[in-house]
Amino acid sequence: MEPTIEQLGQLAEHRKREVSPHIIPNLDWEARLLALSNDPPTLSPHEQREMDRLARMERHDTLTKLRGRLPQFVRNARIETLRARIAPAFIKMADTWTYSHGNAVMIGETGLGKTTTAAVMLLQLMRAGFHGSEADWALAQDARWYRAQELESAIKGHPLGRSEPPDMRSAMTTRLLVLDELGWERDLKVIDDLFAARSSDERRVTIVTSGLDSNKIQERYGEAVWRRLFTFRGRSSAVARAFPEADAAQAKEDAKKRTAGVANPRPHTEVDR
Repeated sequence: MEPTIEQLGQLAEHRKREVSPHIIPNLDWEARLLALSNDPPTLSPHEQREMDRLARMERHDTLTKLRGRLPQFVRNARIETLRARIAPAFIKMADTWTYSHGNAVMIGETGLGKTTTAAVMLLQLMRAGFHGSEADWALAQDARWYRAQELESAIKGHPLGRSEPPDMRSAMTTRLLVLDELGWERDLKVIDDLFAARSSDERRVTIVTSGLDSNKIQERYGEAVWRRLFTFRGRSSAVARAFPEADAAQAKEDAKKRTAGVANPRPHTEVDR
């Protein structure tokens, strides 16, 4: 029969003198168990197994909560399944990006897997943390995911004259933010304020998806937002783009111009000769 939480608390109470009689009486039972776990000789093999089991249960519960922050369609999906839905242009980003690379920007046409790529990046971070990387685990717990329109709605629904709404404050300060669907919001000041706040701390990294290309982002939001998005700590952000229809149309237009140039060569002038 497995011990209850109360019984584990009694265990910590019973053995507290072996660990630190001056400090442990002032701790709650969870802190006492943590103290005991830092002093392996005081635990029997059975007690250590129970501590490990509780730690795994807690980590599983945390992982479930973290997945709950993701879009509904990816919360329970396997990384391998999601990866298969990503356009080739975004695969390298999904497979190689890490927090140390800084900002990541996925821009492209609808339906090519920009949001899915961001989800895979975050899920891989969670996986690495869950299986042992404490740095990744801490970062995954701090990460937040918002659509640009969500932040706009949060601002509109917040009373004037008060501090930022909780969602906006969280987006401004979290170490790792996924900003999904940039370009659908109407209030551009929301995005300007967001990037201005995030740029105040170089530890804050942003993953962005957008249907706008780099030039249109610059036109829409201005130089300051563009620079804060496409550069990180003095170097270029990681960028993946996929505009197959636009690129094909541009290639077709370029081909027409070249053909027209051959068919109607510019007449020679005295200077040419």
